[in-house]
Amino acid sequence: MNCLYIVPDDPISRNYSGGGSTIYYDQLLALNRIGCKVTILHYASQKKRSEFIEFYKNNPSEMDVIRRNSEEIVYLNYSINKNIAFKLRNKVFSLTGGMRSAMHLTYLPVFKEIEKLSKSRNIDFIWAQHFLPASIAVNVKNVPVVYMHHDWIYRIKALKSNTPEDAIHKAREIDVCKFSSAVVSGSYTEFTDIYKLGVLKSFYIPSAYPIQTNIQYAEIPDIVHLGGMNTTANRIGLDNFINKVWGSLNLPKDRLKIIGNLDGASNTLSESIKSFSWLGFVSDLSKVMRKGDIHIVPWHENTGTRTRVPLVLSYGQVLLAVAASVRCFPELKNRHNCILVSTLDEMGDAILNIMKDGELRRKISDNAIEDFKKYFVEEGLEIRYSSVVESISKKG
Repeated sequence: MNCLYIVPDDPISRNYSGGGSTIYYDQLLALNRIGCKVTILHYASQKKRSEFIEFYKNNPSEMDVIRRNSEEIVYLNYSINKNIAFKLRNKVFSLTGGMRSAMHLTYLPVFKEIEKLSKSRNIDFIWAQHFLPASIAVNVKNVPVVYMHHDWIYRIKALKSNTPEDAIHKAREIDVCKFSSAVVSGSYTEFTDIYKLGVLKSFYIPSAYPIQTNIQYAEIPDIVHLGGMNTTANRIGLDNFINKVWGSLNLPKDRLKIIGNLDGASNTLSESIKSFSWLGFVSDLSKVMRKGDIHIVPWHENTGTRTRVPLVLSYGQVLLAVAASVRCFPELKNRHNCILVSTLDEMGDAILNIMKDGELRRKISDNAIEDFKKYFVEEGLEIRYSSVVESISKKG
C-alpha cells in the first residue's frame, strides 16, 4: 500500500521537544514495518522550516532513520497572511461551507500538493497527523484519509486560556472526524468519544517505545517531572505542584528533578524551576531516568500525557498521577503499576508513603516494566496499524 504521510511543522523524532514529534516518528516506523511504502509530505512555515533544518543539522542520524523508513520526503514551505481579509474569508467559509471548505481553500498550496502527490505517487491512502492536515486532506477525491487525532483542540484552547469551549470549533473538529475514512487516537477516552460520534472505523493505538535495558534502580528515590513548559498540562501542573505540594515534603530541592525546556513558562515559573535540579531538555533519557524514582503527573485534566506515560513505564518509574490526568490509559491500575490520587492535595502524602514503603515501590516499578512490555512495545502494536490500513483499503 502506498501511503502519503502528512506532517506539519515539527521534526519527526523522539528527540525533539514535544509529544507530537514522538508520535510522528513512532507511526512512521510502524507503517514501514507493516509493509507500507511511505511518501512523506512535510509542510512548514519559514520559521518552522528553519528550526527543522537546524534540528537535523545537529542530529543527522535522525534523518538517516527517516530516510530508511520512507520512499521519499517532499518539503513544502507555505506562508499564510493572517490579516483581516484572511480572517474574514475564513469566517465566511466556516459559516457557509464547513471546515473542509475553509481549510483546503485557505491552505490552497498545501491542498494542491497533496492532490498532486496523490496522483503522481499512486497513493492508496493518506495518513494525516493532526487536525489541520486532516481537514485539508479530506477534500482530495477518491483517496481514503486516516486522521491521526492528537487532541480535541477546542478543549485544549479552553484549558489554556481559561475560557469556555468554542462551540463552532468543536463542530469543525467533529466534522473532520466524520469526513475521514478512519480516525486513530492515542487516548482511549478520545477514541471512545469519536466512536460515539458514529465514526465506526476509529482505533485506539497508544504510543510505543523500545524496551529499556540496564536501568539503574534508585535505592533512594528522587521525584521526577518530565515535559516542556509549552505544554499546558506540564506548565500548569508543575507550577501547582511547586506552589501547593512541595513545601509539605520537607525535602532538599535537589530531590526534585525537572526535565524539559522552559519555553512557554513565565519568568517567575522559570526562576522557580531553576532553583530545583533542572536538567533542561535531555535527548538521551537513559542517562537520567532511574527505575524506582517517583514520576509525578500533577495535572487534573485528561490531556497532555499520552506520550509520557508509556515512556515512564518503560523505565520502571513509579508513576504518581492525579487520576483524571491519565484516564486515557485503561492499562493503568492503581497500586499495581502506578499510584493514583483523586486530587493534587493528596499527592504530598502519597510521595512520602511511597518513599517509606520500599516493598510497594519495588512492586510497582517491576509491574510497570512488565505491563509496558505487554501493552506499549513497538512490535506488539503492529497488528493495530494493520487493522487500520485494512479497514480503509479497497478490499476492506
